[in-house]
Amino acid sequence: LGTALDPSPSVTAGITIFAALIMLVMGLQTLHLAPAWLLRLVPRMPKFLGRKLLDAEGKTHPLVPLILGAGTFFLPCGFTQSLQVYALTTGSFFQGMMSLFAFALGTAPALIALGLASSSLRGRAGRFFFRFSGAFVIVLGLWNIQNGLAIAGYPLA
Repeated sequence: LGTALDPSPSVTAGITIFAALIMLVMGLQTLHLAPAWLLRLVPRMPKFLGRKLLDAEGKTHPLVPLILGAGTFFLPCGFTQSLQVYALTTGSFFQGMMSLFAFALGTAPALIALGLASSSLRGRAGRFFFRFSGAFVIVLGLWNIQNGLAIAGYPLA
């Protein structure tokens, strides 16, 4: 698939900037600063599909993990999207697979820690954690906009 899809730098930049804009909206939403009109612009999973996926969570059908895993391709994360585009452009199934595998292994500890922290922190500590997380996502979104502009040939100083 990677040899058939060789996105140009402008397409790669567009994907990166689009993912970064979604990150900005998510950060604003976490901080409760996003206006309602902005939240309506964010792509959402259709409700019927969301219900199907939630119903599939406890199922043992062999295709459920494949479908749920394939659905993660559309996560609105600049880092994830950038690495997925890189994996597609390698033109090698094995190299793309190993890149994504290394990325998954490298990010798993931090994501597990974030999940545990967000579910266990309450009160003042929880509010601080979510404010910090929202601000951090905004910073990462701005950084990815700069990365996308650099890919397009318009780096910011």
